[in-house]
Amino acid sequence: MKKRNLTIGAILVLLFVTVMPMTAGLHNNPAPELDISLIKGGFASVSIEVLNIGDMVAEEVATTISVKGGLLNRIDIFSQCSGCGQCNDSILPGGSKIESTHEFIFGLGSIDIIATANATGVITVEKISTGFVIGPIVIIK
Repeated sequence: MKKRNLTIGAILVLLFVTVMPMTAGLHNNPAPELDISLIKGGFASVSIEVLNIGDMVAEEVATTISVKGGLLNRIDIFSQCSGCGQCNDSILPGGSKIESTHEFIFGLGSIDIIATANATGVITVEKISTGFVIGPIVIIK
């Protein structure tokens, strides 16, 4: 019985020594990580701020902003930026990128906003907000 317990103990120690180094590195891999820190209204547009809260440069950053609602659901805008050449498509660690809708927003009533951001090798992040439009003025709650 003692010999069996020693054998099981030895196997567990070997397993622990083998598996621990493999799992220890999983949490220390430097990588980019995105966060949508802000959804902001303004004059006829909605803008978002995307932060790189990771440890490496986020490459090929792409964003989308969807604005829907208003009286009789007349507001239906979808803006996408995926490295069009007019904007920076990478974000340094600790850096940010601001994107806004490309179409003029005009209407009356409540709106729903969905913003997304992703980059090469990074999980897509999403932030949802609501707001109100009075003519060209967009107010985010």
